[in-house]
Amino acid sequence: AVSPDGSQLWVANQGSGTVSDVSLATGTVAHTVTVGAAPFGVAVTPDSAHVYVTNGGSSSVSVIDAASASVTGTVTTGADPQYVQISPDGSVAYVADFGAGGVTPIALPGNTAGTFIPTGSGAYAVGFAPGGATAWVVNTNANTVTPVTVATGTPGSSVTVGNVPDGVTVIG
Repeated sequence: AVSPDGSQLWVANQGSGTVSDVSLATGTVAHTVTVGAAPFGVAVTPDSAHVYVTNGGSSSVSVIDAASASVTGTVTTGADPQYVQISPDGSVAYVADFGAGGVTPIALPGNTAGTFIPTGSGAYAVGFAPGGATAWVVNTNANTVTPVTVATGTPGSSVTVGNVPDGVTVIG
């Protein structure tokens, strides 16, 4: 994930349980940060201050302070988290929990996990609609996408899409 300020590229290194902080000014690795087992998805807050990394092998999210490149917290999620996405206003992160079939919302700041939201088998990726009122969750095993009303955490009716969907981008 590229930081919104354009200074850093954060790369999950699944095999080594680390995240690389690449300086885009120099094109070199500035820091390597140890996180949980099998890191996968990476998202950066709108102010570029924090990085959220899913750890599929330890059912958690590592929170990294971008300035110091250090882990400042760990949040427990549902089973096998894959991608994480942060709302446009930076108030919540949605973690797609593949093994649990839904999303774990994390309140920002504070990094408090909210109530798990079931969306469908194989929840894999999340995209927020412009303004952040709705999150769309890709359910790979169910071949669906499910809208979630962010204010209430309520899932809507799933939409059947193609076979084994694995990504989403919302444009508006």
